Amino acid sequence: MRWLFHRAEQATRRGGGLTPLVLVDPAVHQDCVAPRQFPLLIGSDVQQQVRLVVAGQEAVVRTARTLFPVVENAHDETTADLLAQRMQIHEKTAWMLRSLLED
Repeated sequence: MRWLFHRAEQATRRGGGLTPLVLVDPAVHQDCVAPRQFPLLIGSDVQQQVRLVVAGQEAVVRTARTLFPVVENAHDETTADLLAQRMQIHEKTAWMLRSLLED
């Protein structure tokens, strides 16, 4: 993440401008699901960046939800519990970020 903040700082010093970046979720194994890509626009307005982060949080929840049938078929209660906890955290984060956009 440091490189991202460094790029944002550089773009701000140069006067902004939209510099498209792509974030790839390294946690997604290519054999299970194709990696998801989320555009991040350096120099865009804060509300747009928050919307993109919300979209990313929601995508993580959708991806985790697709794994439930797999872990249920494997009778893997530990992984199911972990998925449920992760989903709750990402859903809560998305909810809190959406509240910032309601102004």
